[in-house]
Amino acid sequence: MLKPIGQRIVIRALTEKDSEGKTESGIFLPNSMNDAPDQQAIVVAVSEEVNNKKIKKDAKVLITCMTMREKFKQGDKEYEIVKETDILGIL
Repeated sequence: MLKPIGQRIVIRALTEKDSEGKTESGIFLPNSMNDAPDQQAIVVAVSEEVNNKKIKKDAKVLITCMTMREKFKQGDKEYEIVKETDILGIL
């Protein structure tokens, strides 16, 4: 897996399986509740230089739609690299 440098994070888009689930408090969120699925992602790798230590591997995050995302493929999977400032929150 690619190890990001600088304040960058490797993400992958949520799949249907990823986007349906429960919040930490136990509230069930069906797929129909996801208003912006293209803005939601799973963190795959985090640079050591990222300041926000709450952003960890496997976290579901909300990313800004106003960003330039560097896309790449590894095997049959597609990933994107975003800057730390492109992450709006942790879901």
